[in-house]
Amino acid sequence: MLSHGRIADELALAGHDVTLLEAEYFLKSSDLQSAKYAKTISLGGFPRDLLTSAYSDLTALSFSKTQGYFDNYHIFKKWHGGMNLLCEMLLTKHNETLEDLKEQKFDAIFNYHLNLCGTGLKEVLNIKTHFWISTCPIMEYMAYILGVPTPTSYVPPLGKLVMSDKPTYAQRFLNILEYITSVYTLETSARGITDVYRKIFGPSFPDIEEVVKDSPITFIVADEVLDFPRPILHNTIFVGGLGFKNDTKELQEPYLSEMEKGRLAFITHGGYNSLYESARAGVPIMIMPFFWDQFRNGKLAERNGWGLNFDKLSLLEGSEDFVTTLKLVLEDPKYYQQAQRTKRLLLTKPFSGTDKFVKYTEYIALLKNIIYIILIIGQTYPHSH
Repeated sequence: MLSHGRIADELALAGHDVTLLEAEYFLKSSDLQSAKYAKTISLGGFPRDLLTSAYSDLTALSFSKTQGYFDNYHIFKKWHGGMNLLCEMLLTKHNETLEDLKEQKFDAIFNYHLNLCGTGLKEVLNIKTHFWISTCPIMEYMAYILGVPTPTSYVPPLGKLVMSDKPTYAQRFLNILEYITSVYTLETSARGITDVYRKIFGPSFPDIEEVVKDSPITFIVADEVLDFPRPILHNTIFVGGLGFKNDTKELQEPYLSEMEKGRLAFITHGGYNSLYESARAGVPIMIMPFFWDQFRNGKLAERNGWGLNFDKLSLLEGSEDFVTTLKLVLEDPKYYQQAQRTKRLLLTKPFSGTDKFVKYTEYIALLKNIIYIILIIGQTYPHSH
């Protein structure tokens, strides 16, 4: 929700009339206030138990020593099943709000990567242009749908497999399984979303995957400077750092004196916001991943030399490994040096993520979707006159 708020706010600050539609599936919008400048419409009244079970299973699995390879698949299958049921509730419970939104005749709609319920609103609200957004490095399913090459021999997955871009043969084989599992899970969810929309709006409602393929641009809210090397398409735009500002405030006591005592390290679960904040601040990082892209982010910090990945399961045996890893990050000067180098690379880029995001959005809006940036697999260029 924080990323979505930043996205909406940056468009609003650029002078556009923006509405952020937030479905309160698990958190209340009022508890977070993700957007400060865009208009926000919150849709509530959803049962929390549809997602609670999946989150509980994921939490329990995080510190389990007997994890099966497909455990995450079963958890995310349950999560997506709950999300699809919530999507149906949204479309039926809030149909009057959707009708009001349709009357506003929006030019474009932005939807995030994990669930395609919002993508279907493009058709329901009669919106011409759909932008697809990933709030983490591009995931396997997104790449698969868009035709972005994903060589599993060296491109790490966004799942639980811990590997860098120089994997062993065994890791390459497991990466193939990870890729297939990830694509299959999200593809199954997409078919479920299509069924939901056809149940409510009739059998002629388009396949949701065809709708999302029609996105002229896909925005990746991750930074190419930090990411692993990989093939990419011209209409896949990295906008890492979107919404981040340089208006930080000076620390007050008692925190200021504590921070001045010695070298710093950032201990985190490894979500992408944390990863980017560490890199932008030039602070070495110690990542203790729990799920999804966090394992990948830990290896990414290791690869680029400003942090270390730490297996949280070792805490079950005691704190010795934790202390050793933390001391290494704090005391070995190479981590601080590489953190500072990464900071310079990010802060001296000629174009910020916000610049690219706003300008590419306005570019497509200006053209009214008459042309495409690049031909997508299975599509043809629309005719222009």
